[in-house]
Amino acid sequence: MSQLQPAARLRERLGVFTTISSTAVRTVLLLTAGVANAVVAVWLAIQPPAVAYEGSIYAAYPASLWAVFLAGLTAAVLLVVRSIVSGGTDWRYGVAFCCSLYVLFHLLPVFRGWAMYGRGGADALTHIGVAKSIMQTGAIPAGDWYPVVHVLIAGLAGFGVRLGAITSVLSAVFTPLYIVSMFLLGRRLLGSRRAGLAVLICSVPLLYAEFNHSLHPAIFSFLLLPAVLAVFIGAYNSSRTVPYAIVLALFGLTVLLFHPVTTVYLAGMLAVSLVVRAAYSLFTDLDLRYSGEAAVALGLAVGWFAWFLQFAQIQRFARRVIESSIGNGGGGGTAGGGGTASTGGSETGSIAAEMFARVQGIDSLEKLATGFLTAYGPQFIVALLGMVAIVVTVGWYWSTGEFSISDSWLTAQFGAGVVVTLVGIFFYVVSSDPIRNARYMILFGTLLAGLLVYRSLSGRLPWPSLNGRAVQVVLVALVLSTAGLAAMTSYNDNYHLTHAEETGTEWYYDNRATEPVGVAADVSYKMREYTEGGDYGTARLRPFGGESSTVPKRFGYGTHDSVGTAVDGYETYIVTKPYDTTVPNFLDPSVRDEFTAYYESDRQRLSTDQSADRVYANGGYTIWYVDPD
Repeated sequence: MSQLQPAARLRERLGVFTTISSTAVRTVLLLTAGVANAVVAVWLAIQPPAVAYEGSIYAAYPASLWAVFLAGLTAAVLLVVRSIVSGGTDWRYGVAFCCSLYVLFHLLPVFRGWAMYGRGGADALTHIGVAKSIMQTGAIPAGDWYPVVHVLIAGLAGFGVRLGAITSVLSAVFTPLYIVSMFLLGRRLLGSRRAGLAVLICSVPLLYAEFNHSLHPAIFSFLLLPAVLAVFIGAYNSSRTVPYAIVLALFGLTVLLFHPVTTVYLAGMLAVSLVVRAAYSLFTDLDLRYSGEAAVALGLAVGWFAWFLQFAQIQRFARRVIESSIGNGGGGGTAGGGGTASTGGSETGSIAAEMFARVQGIDSLEKLATGFLTAYGPQFIVALLGMVAIVVTVGWYWSTGEFSISDSWLTAQFGAGVVVTLVGIFFYVVSSDPIRNARYMILFGTLLAGLLVYRSLSGRLPWPSLNGRAVQVVLVALVLSTAGLAAMTSYNDNYHLTHAEETGTEWYYDNRATEPVGVAADVSYKMREYTEGGDYGTARLRPFGGESSTVPKRFGYGTHDSVGTAVDGYETYIVTKPYDTTVPNFLDPSVRDEFTAYYESDRQRLSTDQSADRVYANGGYTIWYVDPD
């Protein structure tokens, strides 16, 4: 694959950023990034952990700490920008400071002393439960159809990492790995270290949002793909075939056993790559050199069918996806291998229909704009920059006649990502989350955004009026603001699993009678797998007011004198905890009642209700037994 040549005489063309080469600015940036790292680390170390339920990780720390964190992140990125400008080695310090800040950021739930970040989202509880099973039996469960993440969790636990902290630890590892891998991919693809650094700064924003912090094999495995593609391009441009073939085989096997959807994405990227190179060779004098795209893609396809289709859960899930996609209706749900995992999503229709329904419920343009910016702002900005980069590439071709294979490759891959995203929006395929469905587009949008930043800083935009200071400042400011916005919106509120909930739920499953129905607010049915490392069976805790629940919301006090008459003749366990009455306070008042299981006044009334006997309490988790009247 041909390489983009670095622009000559960068320093003379860089406008406003030539001042960054000064020693004074360099010193300020180094001090800011270094001091910010030290302040954040010491602050987190000395602040006492949480003693009660916390609804927001951001509210747990003062605004001054977040200002220091963002200042350090900004200085670290500007150190990299300085290297793009001057060609120096300051980028190494910038990358190191950026990664160390992100490590601390991802470990915030550990510093807060939370039992775990995540209350069952992305099947985190299930994955930890399967890892427990591996540790107990010394073998991978027969129904585990992507064992890499479970073996990884069990291995970390074997080295002394607390199971509940592993979500944060893995996030702290995979995010820096992704950033560095994107630099390597950009450098290999675009043929310049400076171009690779431009891709790197565009990779700093946490564009996968909540998934950057989740125990989510679909995302962790996807974060490996830049490294795989970098190795693949290296193999294409190298005569050392055997070593690269071995590395690619190992990478391919790892991805295959890490997640089925990521395997499909990788095979698709390789197929698009082969088509682009073939098409490019038809319209240019470039010979279509042999590469391993076809062989690797075919190997992944064969491996996928041979491995995954042996599991009945995958077969059932595939049928549901096909049926729901054809009918454009609900379906899919989760597919667990022996209770092992999920391919994500919920029983829902298309994302487009769901989002349209949400928009109809918003009563002001300001709320709509704020909600969109908070939920999808960083992803939208990067996708927009990617599209601008394509326009710039076309403009460059019109003005110079140059259209490199790298430009063609990135444009086609981004286009494929847009198609995948649109399909995911209008049809339920695997997930009902827009960001998760858009990760193909996000990856190549990031690469294109980096290419745009590099061409701007090197004065290679096709229109002379754009090769000025204003455009350079706007692009770098967009990258910095996107990084800040993404960091400050990536953690979900109300994801705090407390130690009291962990031990209380474990007690419930160990001591409950088999006949009574259990009712609780937002206790995942997968807590059984998390606490015991086995199948949850039928002992799940049902939600208040649900179809299978025996207890209405507010314990039925709106229409009954006692909870004993509200359960309609069924023996029932009721779980109460601070989470239930705290979470609604974080919600918009217009929907607060809808998501409130009971109020504090209802809980106090329950404590004096003669029909309810308290059978367990640990200060943050209470279990009541209700004998029906």
